[in-house]
Amino acid sequence: MSNPRACLVTGYLRLDLPNRSHAEYDRLGARLLEAADCVDQITFGGTVDACWHWAVSDGALLPAGNPEKDTRAFHATQHEKTAWVAAAADRTDAEILVWMDYGLLHCPGVTEARVAAFLARAAHRAPRDRVGMASIWEGPPYLTPVPYRVAWHCAGGVFTVPRHLALPWHQAVVDAAVRMRRRGWATWEVNDWADAWRERPDLVQAWRCDHDATLLEAGP
Repeated sequence: MSNPRACLVTGYLRLDLPNRSHAEYDRLGARLLEAADCVDQITFGGTVDACWHWAVSDGALLPAGNPEKDTRAFHATQHEKTAWVAAAADRTDAEILVWMDYGLLHCPGVTEARVAAFLARAAHRAPRDRVGMASIWEGPPYLTPVPYRVAWHCAGGVFTVPRHLALPWHQAVVDAAVRMRRRGWATWEVNDWADAWRERPDLVQAWRCDHDATLLEAGP
């Protein structure tokens, strides 16, 4: 039986990038949704050109990163996370929305049991007045992240948000991306999240983690 206090939000757009196949994403996503049957679930899809960041990034410089993966389409898809969560806020009465990447279970040590345990805790313990953010670097940052190097103040794969803050958090990220575009750049979503956090330090409460099981173990 699902817990009405929390709702899992996730999404996937098929990009067919070389780092991970569509078939593997299908398997990872199915495992995530099965593990999350303790809460309500909303899953999004669509096309890249419908993503808000696709328009923002038109004509922008992109960071070199991994040129086979870090494409304009990839950046647009990653930026859609906060938009999907904001949209989910109108489709559920859950108090807490929990974003988890569709492919989260590829991270070392992230298991179905840890997903379920995190979601059960988040329903009761996630902050009700801030975004709960998995954070690898200490934050908030003092300066705007540079566009050509990824900033891990926000891990990217997991965050929680009380339903009433889903739209303000998304808008803060949009504002950060627009500021970056005025400099001529489009960058990773976590860089724009970090800049949104820099602008609104009152909006985020972080837990320290790495790209492994601590994404979920150190959270709420």
